[in-house]
Amino acid sequence: MMKLQSYLAGAVAVAAALAVPAAAQKAPAKAPVKTAAKPAVKAAPKATSTKVKLASPANIVTAIKSCSTAVSASGLVPANLAKAGWKTAPVRNKAGQVVKPPLRMYSHPGSQAIIALPQSNGANGGCIVMANVASAADIALAGNVLSGEVGVKPIRSKNGSPLWLAGERAIEMNTLGTKTAPSVRVVVAYAKGGKG
Repeated sequence: MMKLQSYLAGAVAVAAALAVPAAAQKAPAKAPVKTAAKPAVKAAPKATSTKVKLASPANIVTAIKSCSTAVSASGLVPANLAKAGWKTAPVRNKAGQVVKPPLRMYSHPGSQAIIALPQSNGANGGCIVMANVASAADIALAGNVLSGEVGVKPIRSKNGSPLWLAGERAIEMNTLGTKTAPSVRVVVAYAKGGKG
């Protein structure tokens, strides 16, 4: 169990930077600059904002179930994500060049949740689900639905997050973001000798 908690803590740290919704990030405040009066100029039209796509509780639970098929005693099985309809695409930097990030990102048509796997398929790998949601209530509902799906109630992890020990899977759900822009990160890992 200690090894599992150590792995979960590492996976949570890796995924933390990826799970902060864009709406929750704030630009640094700029000091006001005094300028001389300028002649009236027609303002440029405001850019339309891109709305953050929000996942439903069903999207989150479906992604968790897919992640559960992608972790095994022998390592990660990305082919199981592909069988369930999850697709990955190359990641590009600002210059448009293909880069190899530390995580492989997967999306699914019709789902606003995303799945991330480490580049290595080693036996200690885990699967991460990330999603922006409308409210913390959606995260709680996803947790309740997950409990029904896996047939066990969660316990509390060391950091207080719900943790399901279901079969040979450990599933930890973390609420992130802010009250006005909440998000969720779920880590699914293989748990040797699990119960459920």
